Amino acid sequence: MKPTSDEHKLIGLQAIDQLIVEMTYMTKMKNLQINRRVSLSFRDCALTIVYKNNLDYTKFLLEKFNNEFNTNSPKRDLTAESLKVCLETYLKCLQFDFIAILLNETLDEPSQTNLSLNWLPMI
Repeated sequence: MKPTSDEHKLIGLQAIDQLIVEMTYMTKMKNLQINRRVSLSFRDCALTIVYKNNLDYTKFLLEKFNNEFNTNSPKRDLTAESLKVCLETYLKCLQFDFIAILLNETLDEPSQTNLSLNWLPMI
């Protein structure tokens, strides 16, 4: 059976969700300062885009799910699974572990706040 574009989108959502999880973990091969910079850069550049796109896609999926709710089509289950992954991704975006932000006192650079200017309008 050939996957539909909805199944491809679900796989993409799951990949993005996993990427956020991977970016949360500290790599033992890099020092703390490099991990912190990578984490902050990911948060400010990529994570905000993921969050915004997820918001638009969730609105689309909610409308689609409402239209499919009373049917017994297999697409309804796929839409529900996609919504579940979108919501899990939201949670991970908001709980993203900004590596070493709490350990600012160990660094020589000034401390940064948990919210950058990119995130303020969305929160």
